[in-house]
Amino acid sequence: MKQIIHKKTVWVGVTVLILCAALLIAFIGFRRKESKSRLLADGEIASAQEITSEKLENSKWLCTLGDHMVVYSSALGQYKARRFSCVSKNGEITDAPYTLDKFERVSELCADPEGNLLLTSSLAGDNYVKLYDSEGSCLFQVNLTEKIGNGRVDSVRRDASGFLYIIARDENEALLYVLDSQGNIQSKFPLLFTVGYLRNLGNGDVACVYMEEDAQNGGVQFAVQVYADAQKAEKYILPVRSLPDLTAVQDGGAFDLYYYDSNYRLYGYDLKKKQSTEIVNLFEAGIPGSEIDHYGVLDDTTVYVVTNRYNKEEIRTGNALYCVTAGRSNENREELVLGILYAGGRISEAVEAFNKENQDYYVTFKDYSEFQEPRKQAVLDMMSGNAPDILCTNGFHTAQLTGQKLLEDLYPYLSDSGLEKELDSNILKLLSDKEKHDGAPENPLYELCLSYRIDAVITGKNCLEDGKRWSDTLTEQAGENGQFLAGMSESELLDQLVANNFDRLVDASNKRCYFASDEFAALLECAKELADDRLKYMDSYGVLEGALDGIESGKALGADFCSLEGIFNYQILSGFYPEGISVVPYPLTQTEGVGFTAGNSYGICSASGHKEGAWEFLKFQLEEEWQENYAGDDEVPMNKKALNRYIERVTAVDGYMDENQQFIEPVDRELSLTDMTIKLRPVSESEEELFRELLLSVGHQSRQDEMISEIVQDEAKAYFDGTRTGRDVMGRIQNRVSMYLQE
Repeated sequence: MKQIIHKKTVWVGVTVLILCAALLIAFIGFRRKESKSRLLADGEIASAQEITSEKLENSKWLCTLGDHMVVYSSALGQYKARRFSCVSKNGEITDAPYTLDKFERVSELCADPEGNLLLTSSLAGDNYVKLYDSEGSCLFQVNLTEKIGNGRVDSVRRDASGFLYIIARDENEALLYVLDSQGNIQSKFPLLFTVGYLRNLGNGDVACVYMEEDAQNGGVQFAVQVYADAQKAEKYILPVRSLPDLTAVQDGGAFDLYYYDSNYRLYGYDLKKKQSTEIVNLFEAGIPGSEIDHYGVLDDTTVYVVTNRYNKEEIRTGNALYCVTAGRSNENREELVLGILYAGGRISEAVEAFNKENQDYYVTFKDYSEFQEPRKQAVLDMMSGNAPDILCTNGFHTAQLTGQKLLEDLYPYLSDSGLEKELDSNILKLLSDKEKHDGAPENPLYELCLSYRIDAVITGKNCLEDGKRWSDTLTEQAGENGQFLAGMSESELLDQLVANNFDRLVDASNKRCYFASDEFAALLECAKELADDRLKYMDSYGVLEGALDGIESGKALGADFCSLEGIFNYQILSGFYPEGISVVPYPLTQTEGVGFTAGNSYGICSASGHKEGAWEFLKFQLEEEWQENYAGDDEVPMNKKALNRYIERVTAVDGYMDENQQFIEPVDRELSLTDMTIKLRPVSESEEELFRELLLSVGHQSRQDEMISEIVQDEAKAYFDGTRTGRDVMGRIQNRVSMYLQE
């Protein structure tokens, strides 16, 4: 099930720092373009052509070997379909002479400095390294399991002196082994980093590429540790602060290393000269950037790329091989910089789609997660004239930005575009700034969300008649009957309670907070009393199954509305609550109606020089076609037409052909749980009416500030485990949040 979630980053120690960075930088991040020499062919725009050949069907691994590529293809479980092929510069495909044992599985291909093929594989539980000459003869093979144990082999390379370098991992320890040509261990280096890969350099040395803490600038940097003759040599730092992942750095061809950044610009890098040369923009050439699996570059800068392949149902069916011809990027378009703290796949997908369709602008990322103090750095940039054009406001407390006039009012753009009438007017009203800042129009709109989720509890009508009964009777019921909110731990429930009461607890504009209050004391007690204790003893837990189990047993008062299946909640729970279903706000909220949490949200920076272009990017994502991506499960799109089209699909009793000539089948799904199977049918008129009434009842925004959330969670642990009193914990939270708001 899709959920709009708030990610948290904890920068504690080098190892944790690197782990968080590795998670956060997937698909994201970029600094403004630096001055680099370019190797882009004059004339034609860069292009990509899929190579369709039976010999290359489901290509999995490839490497540069002299003047051609070696490609390994294999369909899952089809041993007869496995083959090696050579692809020349002009695209000629021939069989390669390398052979495998029947059940041998390839895990890596690369060239050694002498032009031989080095292959890493596994067979019958053992890991092997094999070296083949150009005729396909096996020059030697080493059983790595016998030599270094049965740990996971991450990467293997061979240097010009014949030494083998192997990164292997055993439990939590990573080691670099160096073996001589006979397979005997010569050296062993402990590795401090969590992820690293070996690569060959142009001079025949082996280098390890990894991430480390950037002590000078904060965040992480990408290091290249060179090894020569089995010993450590020079160390270099790549001139890029963010990569999709470390497999974006490859070897072979005319340069020491190649890397592509998170905007899919591919560079060749000369370590000695410390010089990057841009080869091609893979995305603009037509490669679906987020689906890149492996790539290799020939001496003439022809690029071969393996990508994931999907069918119409978006199920991965294998791999595809593309040949990319270097050429000039479309430089007639203006660059828009999008500042982010983190990004899910949808943000990257939106950037890719916008860049493909828009003829006037293209978007690149600026990843603030790479800095030691991400939010502070973003504010400094916005105040110093180095502001991004667009800010993804997820993870930022917008009031702190609008108070300093760092974001643009979006209402004029919304009105001029004609989109205002197409969007959810209630959510627009709730997103508007309630406080009139000096020189600002009344109730300006500084950020727009693309979708939202309902923050509420779904329960039986006899359990809770309305939200007001929470503070009076709910904790008493829990204490007497051992009842809980299904599928929510103490920390999760407290996080939800704080978010739904954020405006009562935090006044960011005036830099005040109210955690030493009776209201927060009630929330602490509620979180402790109503948490699902079963979560303490489980490594993982099916939220839907746990919710239904708790409801069926009568112990669960209800469950988070979004933990289930959106509009289908009424169907799923009808058998458990024969008296009917009630959807109520979380406790203490004084405003009418349930809350909502904004999904991906954006603002336009006041210092941007491309405000019209920035609005084009926001507008693109608010139009009906893109908004349909957000319809379903627990997400509600902002565009009313997209929502209506989704409801039309799920209420259809008979199949029909939509305007895109796609046949829409009536809903016919099953939720298979351990002890039950729930059949979902088309949504009825009464269920649709209840859902639409719920959307109209949304009365306030649930807000998050990650730093405040981390402070609350950190201090509340002592209350939950009984080592501190509630008043003590509340005072500590009050002091820490007050200090944070004053910064």
